[in-house]
Amino acid sequence: MTRPTRALAAVLLALLAAQFLLGMITNLYAPIPPALPGGIGNLDARLGAAARWALLHGPPELKIHVAAGLAIGAGAISLAVLSLRARQRPWRLFALLGLFTSVPAGLAGAHSSPTTKTTCTPC
Repeated sequence: MTRPTRALAAVLLALLAAQFLLGMITNLYAPIPPALPGGIGNLDARLGAAARWALLHGPPELKIHVAAGLAIGAGAISLAVLSLRARQRPWRLFALLGLFTSVPAGLAGAHSSPTTKTTCTPC
């Protein structure tokens, strides 16, 4: 495997570790209001509104968390393309596995924002 591909894989692993820690810090300490603008529309519009609000108006922890998540998504796509072009089976398997697990994780994280929550009564 080429040196840039290995470097990209190492950067992605470091980003994933940082993303985990940032997510914990954001979840525990970041002040996020219970309702945000842009909570109406289809899923794409709500997810876009959530990411846009987080990057433009969110607390610093959330801004870094969202930026790291977007970087992980872009890196996962790049690593998958590079590994498919290299035609080495182990790299293809893990790069595609990383891509197909990072996408649902990002969607789940964006879906848990206040713009996409539905109101429910307490149990």
